[in-house]
Amino acid sequence: MELKDYYKILGVDEKASDSEIKKAYRKLAKQYHPDSHPGDKVSEEKFKDVAEAYDILSNKEKRAKYDRLRKYGGEIPDSGFDFGNIGNMGEVHFEFNRGGREASFTDGTPFDLDSLFSQLFGGGRDRFTRSRRWPSRGQDVRVELEIPFEEAVRGGPHKFSIALNGQTKTVSINIPPGVDNGTQIRIAGQGSPGPTGKPGDLIVQIRVGKHHFFERKGNDVYCEVPVGVTQAILGTRIRVRTVDGKKVELKIPPGTQSGQVFRLKGMGIKTQDGKRGDQYVKINVQIPTVLNERQKELLREFEKAGK
Repeated sequence: MELKDYYKILGVDEKASDSEIKKAYRKLAKQYHPDSHPGDKVSEEKFKDVAEAYDILSNKEKRAKYDRLRKYGGEIPDSGFDFGNIGNMGEVHFEFNRGGREASFTDGTPFDLDSLFSQLFGGGRDRFTRSRRWPSRGQDVRVELEIPFEEAVRGGPHKFSIALNGQTKTVSINIPPGVDNGTQIRIAGQGSPGPTGKPGDLIVQIRVGKHHFFERKGNDVYCEVPVGVTQAILGTRIRVRTVDGKKVELKIPPGTQSGQVFRLKGMGIKTQDGKRGDQYVKINVQIPTVLNERQKELLREFEKAGK
């Protein structure tokens, strides 16, 4: 069975960095995601290939094994790859003498099995057979999931689709309240199946989407609110939205300057352990760009009165 070209599937160079591989995966996964193409078998297969390619190339150990496969041919038992043709090596004739470590090509040219296994797996044949025993459980699978800002704040159930072992399946997880970028959620038994039937785990790494109003820093949130010139000069009270979806009253004292920041204590992100950050409100004083003659006259009088 011909070995898939995972670099070609992701559209990256063989020397691509981890960040380049991740960027290519995100773009293609979004392009071919089954939720965006319901019933489209072609897109579904491409999504599976992209997910499979990312699973191999994003893991340093798997990528190293895969690169050796591309160079030498064959397969690695616990990598999930199919046996390929050892095309560049020709037919091999094994002769078990001198301790069972000698073999030769059909033309009689000898080569050493220990040397071959050393090139492929970083050790001799004995080391390979000792260290490459089948695991008792399947491999863990890692995926990245982007969720909306509001969902990260409040938490709750979330469903998403992944391509795993050649099939697309829907997974349900519970998002803890207050999760942030990099948070990992482990789902037992949802990874790759093992040779004994016991599957590995699914490890979901959270990425939080951007918000048009709030910016998060730790458990604190920041926002910017516009006020008029008169309000800033004379003082006022405004209603400000919080991450809980509520609106609280904020007192703007007379003489407030543009860029001044006020704190709403305990109105930030609440985490699973009960801790809660604050909300910081930055004031943006809006200067009118068009004035009528009466407004201009009043401003001139205001300026004179202050002298």
